[in-house]
Amino acid sequence: MNLKDMECWDGLPMSQSAINCGMRCEMCWFLKYRWHLKRSGRDFSDPMNLGTIYHRLMKEGQGAEEITKDYVRDRQAYYEGLYAAGEEMDDDTIKQINGLTDLYQKAETMAQLFWDTYPRGEDRRTLAREQFIRIDDIEGTVDEIEIYLPTGETVLRDTKTTGRNLKSVLTGYEYGLQLRTYRFLAEGWCQENGHRPPSGFIVDAVLMPAIKLCRTDLKKAKIDGCTPEEAYRQRVEQWYIDKGEKAMTSDAMKFDEPLIPVELDDAFETIRELATRPPDPVNYQRDITRSYCYAYEKQCPFYSLCCKKPSMWAVELDEHFEVWESENKGEL
Repeated sequence: MNLKDMECWDGLPMSQSAINCGMRCEMCWFLKYRWHLKRSGRDFSDPMNLGTIYHRLMKEGQGAEEITKDYVRDRQAYYEGLYAAGEEMDDDTIKQINGLTDLYQKAETMAQLFWDTYPRGEDRRTLAREQFIRIDDIEGTVDEIEIYLPTGETVLRDTKTTGRNLKSVLTGYEYGLQLRTYRFLAEGWCQENGHRPPSGFIVDAVLMPAIKLCRTDLKKAKIDGCTPEEAYRQRVEQWYIDKGEKAMTSDAMKFDEPLIPVELDDAFETIRELATRPPDPVNYQRDITRSYCYAYEKQCPFYSLCCKKPSMWAVELDEHFEVWESENKGEL
């Protein structure tokens, strides 16, 4: 790829994840949202992620588990078909594909326990779930908008899964960029659809256990006369019972600030300003604190570029990157 020939998108509209990226690392934002670069090759991690399966279970709701189970089976068959057709996959990826059934068992156990621990009242109804919303140049997908039928009050509901301590994930959530952006989008959606603006939020958070089906479950299955999957499910359930609120919680809070506080408005304007800069890497700074270089316990996909001068990027771009398409293309 010749840097002078790179096509450029205008970087708008902006999502919560794009705003977060731009606020933390200008260079990452430029490469991802203006040059639209991504690492070459197929990304196998997302379909095999425990959190993805759990979110699908929560989206479909209690009693509709078969829908998610069919989805997991389809994905497993799809990736097995790719492998059989000669798609290159490393050993870890093959293990993940073969382990999808175990992941589903774990996710379903998590969901059932959550539904039992925090049942939804019959006086609450979901207005929208996984709702994509665009307001002016801000867009995003809101997990859920819920209404309390006796009063017509609406609230945002967000589902979170993590392998980290729940306290570290939820600290500052009420004034974080994600919730504030979702509130902005949800209020616009509610107004357009004749509902009151959200008065608060509920965050449903679950810690993902590092428990796999193993010999322990095979031995217990023989002793108890059940399947290894059922023995495994019982062990996961006991893990959550032992952990209590450290592993599963549902917290509610009222909104007590303006819809667009100064901090959020500054964030919006920061990204709008980034989108006006000439599309040249020299105009965008790297995160010199390095906190975004390994955010979410994953190395930034553009790290190898940041370690080189832009004049040396051509070979790296040709060998390891490709452009992902979008309708939102600006002028170079």
